Amino acid sequence: MAVLSILIKNELKLLSQNKVLKWLSITILLLGIIALWISINEYKFENATRSYFQEKHRRMWLEQPPKNPHMAAHYGTFAFKPANPLSLFDKGIRNFSGSFTYLEAHRQNDFVGSPAQNSSIYLRMGEFNLSFLLQFAIPLLILAIASGMFSKEKQHGIYSFITTNSVSGSVLFYAKSLAIFSMILGIIFLIFAGTFFISLLSGIDWNSQQIGAILLLFLMYLLFYFCLINLTLIISLNAHSFKSAFIMSCSAWIFLFFLLPRLASNFANDFYPLPSNIAFKSAIKKDIDNGIDGHSRGKREEIVIDSLLKKYKVDSTNKLPINIDGVLLMKGEGYSSTVYEIHFKKLQHKIFQQRAVSTYLGVINPFLLIRNISMSLCNNNLENEFDFREKAEVYRNYFVQKLNENMMLKSKEGEFKTYKIHQKEFNQIKDFSYQGLRLFQSLQSCMIDIILLLGLLFFIQLFITKIK
Repeated sequence: MAVLSILIKNELKLLSQNKVLKWLSITILLLGIIALWISINEYKFENATRSYFQEKHRRMWLEQPPKNPHMAAHYGTFAFKPANPLSLFDKGIRNFSGSFTYLEAHRQNDFVGSPAQNSSIYLRMGEFNLSFLLQFAIPLLILAIASGMFSKEKQHGIYSFITTNSVSGSVLFYAKSLAIFSMILGIIFLIFAGTFFISLLSGIDWNSQQIGAILLLFLMYLLFYFCLINLTLIISLNAHSFKSAFIMSCSAWIFLFFLLPRLASNFANDFYPLPSNIAFKSAIKKDIDNGIDGHSRGKREEIVIDSLLKKYKVDSTNKLPINIDGVLLMKGEGYSSTVYEIHFKKLQHKIFQQRAVSTYLGVINPFLLIRNISMSLCNNNLENEFDFREKAEVYRNYFVQKLNENMMLKSKEGEFKTYKIHQKEFNQIKDFSYQGLRLFQSLQSCMIDIILLLGLLFFIQLFITKIK
């Protein structure tokens, strides 16, 4: 341990004397400040905009003129996705998933309002933010530091002299690895701590779940960087010269960070193709058309009517103690919701199968693993998106069925145009509110990625121990 400590101090001294690395580190920190400034302003604007429109549409709902309950269900309302402060670290799929949806009777509408819908630049270049620095820029810094650490020493015979006379190759490897890791640790700590405290000073509030997510994300990035440092040093150790080590490291970086993610996406689409939007909606419409729509009187509706007539022992629908129109509307809404749920579950299963392809390719690519982990811990992954859509659909069913129930219990058959409800009844419909997944749930969604990252790190350490 004493020898290792001396070697680490020596490596840190050499790194501190490298002016190029100093400027690269300073540049990354400055870019981090710029990215944070952009992200904080975007978060504040997003939060203020959504709060304004949520309050506006709630007021419009309450102040709408008196109307039939089912017409009020068609008038509808909106479900807004709340702004997420963890997006400062990683926006994940948030820019592509939409920010709100229109909720109305009989149908589920698409989510709209994503930044990618308003600017094609997202489709071409992505966005400059902290996740870009953490997942692309800092790995490049690691490549610049580590790619020549062994190759230069081997060229000058220093490596052979040290390993022959005093220190084993594995100890020297760990010294270099831990020295680089210490430097990267300092940069990452400044980025994470700076982001947290500057956001606090900017008026952004954090709860205990979000703070726990930040700490776990910090730990996961450290594991990711330690993997990259060791992999780059292994390339440097086995290269014949600094030039070949640098070329090999750059090639590996391009392959892991650009080519393989795109190949994974293509493989996923080939193995588990998704239906087109038109085909998906056509299949839903076909199933709904074959069921109960709540407005017509087909065979299925007649079955419902007959069962009610027998239950209440009457011979006509106008003698029922409840409004048959309201009953059929409730049945129709329940049927269409079931159809939507079945089709969306099938679609979700396909999407998760696609994601599994990139997850298991993470065995050879830690970038794919940290990308999934980061999106999950920042509550901007597929699970959070589907959870929000499900909660919005639960709310849609709640307010539509509550209005249909009012019509069923408080009006008579044939009073569709004359029976109306007022602000008192509108106010009884609670406003939509959403809380994201808890930290434990977010961890569950990326547990395989974490295990694979730890497994990759374990096998790398086994390789290092065999270096002589």
